[in-house]
Amino acid sequence: MSFRITPQVLMARSLYDMTNSYGRLSDAQLDLSTTRRLRVFSDDAADAARALDLRTSLQGTTQRRATVDDAARASDSQSEILEQVSDLVAQARQLTTSAASDAKSNSDLKAIATEIDAILDQLVAAANETVQGRYLFSGSAIDTKPFVATRIGGKVTGVSYRGDDIVRQARLGPNEVKDIELSGRQAFLSTTRDTTLLVGGTGLKTVTSAQDTMIGEAKLSIAHTTTVIGDGTLSGGDSVSGIQLGTSTGLDTVIGPAGNHSLTVTSNGSGGGTIRLDGGTEVTFTGGETDLALENESGDLVHVDLSSLVSGFSGSVDLTGNGTIAVDDGAPQTLVFGGDVVIQGQDGRAMHIDTSALERGGETFALFQGTTSIFDTLIGIRDEITGALESDLDPTERTARVQSRLGALDASHEGILNSLATLGARSASFQRVSESLQFFELSIEEKRGEIEDTDIFKASIDLAEAQNAYNAALQAAAKILTGPSLLNFL
Repeated sequence: MSFRITPQVLMARSLYDMTNSYGRLSDAQLDLSTTRRLRVFSDDAADAARALDLRTSLQGTTQRRATVDDAARASDSQSEILEQVSDLVAQARQLTTSAASDAKSNSDLKAIATEIDAILDQLVAAANETVQGRYLFSGSAIDTKPFVATRIGGKVTGVSYRGDDIVRQARLGPNEVKDIELSGRQAFLSTTRDTTLLVGGTGLKTVTSAQDTMIGEAKLSIAHTTTVIGDGTLSGGDSVSGIQLGTSTGLDTVIGPAGNHSLTVTSNGSGGGTIRLDGGTEVTFTGGETDLALENESGDLVHVDLSSLVSGFSGSVDLTGNGTIAVDDGAPQTLVFGGDVVIQGQDGRAMHIDTSALERGGETFALFQGTTSIFDTLIGIRDEITGALESDLDPTERTARVQSRLGALDASHEGILNSLATLGARSASFQRVSESLQFFELSIEEKRGEIEDTDIFKASIDLAEAQNAYNAALQAAAKILTGPSLLNFL
């Protein structure tokens, strides 16, 4: 049985080929013009699902990188402010060093104090810096001015912190969260205790490695109470030499345990002779003196009664000078002699002192380095210089007092530098994470492009093939339409 292929069949087949070729051509043109291979989910459901997952991952990575970049900028903003603060502190140190020079006149010291006061104002302004309307060093209290200065006569006398210690955090990974910024307390008020420094000529010493708890500074006032001569068995006098306390012993100033001070007696064999206190000037006596004043090379004073001096006695007799010690304006405490004596301030905080080398009464200035903020340190320096102008301190004492502040200033500066180092490390960490996320974004984008985007080279070939196929279909259809008629067979 034979089948005859009619013209209608040929036309239908030709129409089908043209439609199919045109569809391929249209798809190839869309691939090139849109650069997208997957335009709707039905183009390739499996690849479309993979591309959707990659897009979601890419979006999350982009958001994380934006957060990390914001964190780096925030850390850098604080670093810029602290760098300015560091420069100001360096200027203040130069001024303090200059003020400690004996050659400075009162007008020079007054000018230096004024400059330090100006630096203090600049520090407070820097600590209250804002960016886009938020205070940088307030912690989470971004609308609260972090540092408030108390002033007397226009000068800063104290700075208090009004912010909090809650800081923003950035997530660097699934299990890693890092603080972005420093609170004002961390940046400006953090301290690291250094050695305690004593300034004064009383002979007090610090105790190495002692755990002092006092902070800031303190004035130690040492006062004489009683004198003990030799063994002290004769109402405070010495039974061996017969030397007793003078009637004006209440005016004595010698302080210290037995052996720190001594009387040296040289008898002339007739009841008289010479006597001196420590390395002081020898004083001639006759043996009848009841209130002889003796002074050593440092100006320490003792009064003795020589009326009962043992005849012909020559030699040395140790003195003990008892006394009290008071911290600032607190109640006096009985002075104990030893290598590690603990004294307490009015607030219950304590310090350790070595009184074994104590020689005289007076005032000793204690500075607990590394326990005060940069603000309090500068206030103390300014007030020390100003106080030197208003007091009768000799230049040597004034120089020692001002120089003693340099250690505290260096400790405060070290705190600022540590804060800068912390912020620098955080910023570097954020930048490393940002770079890693950027590479990850590129990797995801590349994978997404392989699935979703058009391969231009392949699409160009496909377009050329589709164009050729469509042209061939058109030519075939044309031949059918103009194919042989009955006349071709006659």
